[in-house]
Amino acid sequence: MSSVRLAPRRRKFAAEYVKNGFNGVQAIAAAGYSMGYNAACVEASRLLRNPKVYAKVEEHIAKSKMDADEVAKEIASVARTKTPISGPDKMKALDLLTKINGMITQKIETVEPDVSSFLSNRIKISAQKSNISEPQAACKLFDTLLEWGSEHADPANFGPWAEIVANHAKAQQNGENEQITEIGDQ
Repeated sequence: MSSVRLAPRRRKFAAEYVKNGFNGVQAIAAAGYSMGYNAACVEASRLLRNPKVYAKVEEHIAKSKMDADEVAKEIASVARTKTPISGPDKMKALDLLTKINGMITQKIETVEPDVSSFLSNRIKISAQKSNISEPQAACKLFDTLLEWGSEHADPANFGPWAEIVANHAKAQQNGENEQITEIGDQ
C-alpha cells in the first residue's frame, strides 16, 4: 500500500481520527487545529470528504487491524503474564481466550413474553379508560389483534376471558351479533 502524501496537520488528523474512535472533533483538536466545536465539525467533515485524507484514514485503519491469531496471542500473553495485573483483567483475558479457542460455548436463553399477563393488564386498562366491562374490552382487543393479523389473536391468550373471547370469535365467524356478558352470566 503506497503512502499518501499529505500536509502534516492533515496527516495528523487522519491518524487521530482512527485513534480517537472516528471522532472528527477530537481528531481536529489533536491535530492542532484551533476552532470552536461547530467549526471543528465542519472542518472534520470537509477533511473526510478529501480523497487523499480519506485514503490516509484507510491506511491507518488497515495498519491497526489485527487478525484472529494476533488477538489470541495478545490475550494469551495477558493471561500468562507474571507481572501483577488485577484479577478481573486476568480472568477476562482467560475468559476471552477460552471463547476464542472454542473451549466454552455460551448458552443463550430466550425469554418468551408472558402474553396472557400483558393482555390481561391491557384489558383492565382499556376497560377503565373506555368505561366498559372487562369482557367487552377483551373482545375489543381480540378484534384489534385480528385486524392487525397478530399471532397473539388466540382466545387462549386471554386468561380469565378466554371462554368469552372464544364465544365472541365463534359468533363473529358465524356472522352473529352476540351480547357480551360478564363471566358467569352466560
